[in-house]
Amino acid sequence: MRERTLISKTAGAIKRAREAGILVGFVRVGFSAGYPECPPNSQVFSAAPQHGLFKLGGWGTEIHPDLEQREGDIQVVKHRVSPFYSTTLEVILLEDLCAAHSIEEHRNSVQSPARFCKTETSGTVVFAQP
Repeated sequence: MRERTLISKTAGAIKRAREAGILVGFVRVGFSAGYPECPPNSQVFSAAPQHGLFKLGGWGTEIHPDLEQREGDIQVVKHRVSPFYSTTLEVILLEDLCAAHSIEEHRNSVQSPARFCKTETSGTVVFAQP
């Protein structure tokens, strides 16, 4: 990581995204005390409990301090390889480029997450170049 200057490159990308008004998010692996979310048959994570790895609040589960976090940033704690499996990330990213069997079902599907988060449509989202 040091040779590739990964942290400083990531910090620079975060800065440019913020300057362009793009929402920034952080995804990390983490498990609660007792590892209830840890998949026992996972080739990737099953050994975590016996070695005390990925305990939320401990080393290796926090975002690097050089990566500026702000109020309103997306924060996702994942328990599997995919950041979408059993997390809120899909709902956070949901927008109107999806479809349902009817207009009414589509409207209901898109409006439901709006109770919990801000949603955008393809017509309202803005991506600016830095």
